[in-house]
Amino acid sequence: MSSRVPAVTPTPTPYLSAHRWPTPAPHPPLHYWLTRPFRPPAQVWASPYYPYGSNGDGRYLVHHGADFPNPEGTPILAGAEATVVFAGPDTREVLGPWAHFYGRAVVLRLTRQYQGRPVYVLYGHVRRTFVRKGDRVHQGQVIAEVGQEGIAMGPHLHLEVRLGENDYNATVNPEFWLTYMPGHGTLIGRLVTPDGRAWMGARILLYRVQKGQPRYWTTVPTYLEAPGIQPDPLWGENWLLTDVPEGEYVLEVAGVSPPLRRRVHVHAGETLFVEFVVPR
Repeated sequence: MSSRVPAVTPTPTPYLSAHRWPTPAPHPPLHYWLTRPFRPPAQVWASPYYPYGSNGDGRYLVHHGADFPNPEGTPILAGAEATVVFAGPDTREVLGPWAHFYGRAVVLRLTRQYQGRPVYVLYGHVRRTFVRKGDRVHQGQVIAEVGQEGIAMGPHLHLEVRLGENDYNATVNPEFWLTYMPGHGTLIGRLVTPDGRAWMGARILLYRVQKGQPRYWTTVPTYLEAPGIQPDPLWGENWLLTDVPEGEYVLEVAGVSPPLRRRVHVHAGETLFVEFVVPR
C-alpha cells in the first residue's frame, strides 16, 4: 500500500492549519452508507499504516483514501446503489494528480446525495473491471478485481470518497462512510487551539483499558494540510479511527505537557466525538 513516487512531504512536526478549522454542526448526521468492498475471508479492514490525510511518516504522498491489501484478483464489491461514471485505465481521463496514477479504476456516483451534494466512490489500482460507464450497479455487485496498477506497490484496493464533484481535490475520509463492523465503533474528533486552528500532523495515542490498566493499542495521526484533504463538512474532524472494539479506552495527545488525556467508552455501532483543545 505504498507509492513508487518519492515522498513530497517530510515526517511532520505538528503545525497549525493556515486558517480556522470548520466548526462541527450541532447533531451532525451519520452516513455509513457503504458496505465493505470485500467479503470474508478477504481483508475487510482498511490498513492502519497509511490512513487518510497522512503521508506514512514522510515516506509517501499525502493519502486521499484508504487501502485494503488483498491478493491480486480478489473480487471488489460496490458499496451502494450507484451509477458508473468511469471504468477503465486512467490514461484517457485523469483521476488523480497525473495520468496512470491509479492505473485502472472504477468510479461510482451514489444514488443518494449528502446535504444535496453528489457522492462519488473511486476504486483504484484494479486489475480488471466488470462494469462500463453508464451501468447501474447494486450494493454487493462485483465491479472489479484487486490489482497493483499505476503507482501501487503490491496488490491492494485504494478506496476514495469524493464529495460534491468527481475530483482528486474533493476527497473526504472514506472510512467514515463504511458500515460498522460487528462489535466495533468509531472515534472521531478535533485537535485544535482555543481560537479554532487545527493541529496538523499531530499524534493521538489510544490505550485500551484491560483489567483496570491502560495498555497501548494504536496511534491516530491528525490530518496533514494538503490540497484535497478536508473534513466532513458537518463534523469538522481532523482525526478519525474506525473499527475500534467496544470497550474502555484512554486517549492522550502526544507531546503535550502536562499530559492531556480523556477516558472514553466505545460502544458497538456508535460514533463518539472527542475534542481536545491545546494551546499554541
